[in-house]
Amino acid sequence: MDLEKRKIQFCPDVTMDLRGSTAGLGTSSVKIDECAQNVYDSELCEEEALASLLSPSTKLQIVAQKRAILQSLGIFLPTEKDFKNLKLSLVNDSRISVRARGRVQDAMRKQSIIDFRTSFTTNSKEILATAIAIAANDQ
Repeated sequence: MDLEKRKIQFCPDVTMDLRGSTAGLGTSSVKIDECAQNVYDSELCEEEALASLLSPSTKLQIVAQKRAILQSLGIFLPTEKDFKNLKLSLVNDSRISVRARGRVQDAMRKQSIIDFRTSFTTNSKEILATAIAIAANDQ
């Protein structure tokens, strides 16, 4: 809101700052080289893989974050189906929207996961991602 110009700007992205306890931690890395980029397509859900607005580096960031999130849920050997059942939308560098189905959703429910905190960094060869699974505090 700009009071001097009397202008309000609407942003449709909404995130909630939920408090909870750490339930899991996951880390991952993906190689950036061009040969690897096609390999990672199997780890994207259909909407992520077809999103023409996503750059190759953004798609690799999503793959790295998915791997870290699955690891934070205790899914250390994810199947292609697990990757397809986890849909991420990047809100900004540290906020994501997560939609899950199947075994991934079951793991989230079992651990009462209500949010994830993720971060990633890039060097010349790989993207490194970290995910923290946040669980609801016991009432």
